[in-house]
Amino acid sequence: MKQFTSAIDSVLKSAGFRRSRSVWNRAVGEFVDVIDLQCSKSNDLVTMNLGVVYPKAYTACWGEPLPSYVVEPRATVRIRIGHLLGVGDQWWPRETMATNEAILTALTEHALPFFDRMHSLEAIERLLTDQSRSSSGYPPPSIYLAAIKHSLGDASGACELLTSLREATSGPWGTKIAHAETFLGCR
Repeated sequence: MKQFTSAIDSVLKSAGFRRSRSVWNRAVGEFVDVIDLQCSKSNDLVTMNLGVVYPKAYTACWGEPLPSYVVEPRATVRIRIGHLLGVGDQWWPRETMATNEAILTALTEHALPFFDRMHSLEAIERLLTDQSRSSSGYPPPSIYLAAIKHSLGDASGACELLTSLREATSGPWGTKIAHAETFLGCR
């Protein structure tokens, strides 16, 4: 894995990212960009997960301030590099020069431009809306979308979204949704 992280570091450090293990973060205005290098369960393949965090959405969902270092599963919007490449899910063999080259190309031609496009609340709202159409019922994207709507001045739309989510959700997520309703002034 060190070969991959060193190759990625060479590109990302100059773009303002800092690394902790196999996760890179970069603050850009009010957003945090996240790149996660993920190994397969068999440890012979690797892929990249990308995310952009909007702190207000993070706090609305998780009930805590944004930590100093964010992991990709907690990002406001998330996408796998293969989707940006147009191939669905992309995994590369570990520890090869061809993989290093493919990852660096994917970073410069697809990942960094993706981040640039996502540095607006409107772009994040569009992606969350598109992704929610194929959502599996996992509440955080809807909570994030409510926080984005609220930030864009659509408080009633945010509250309606959270009310619908609460009515359709049972179990421990109800507490998170109630927190989001309170945080965004819906209750």
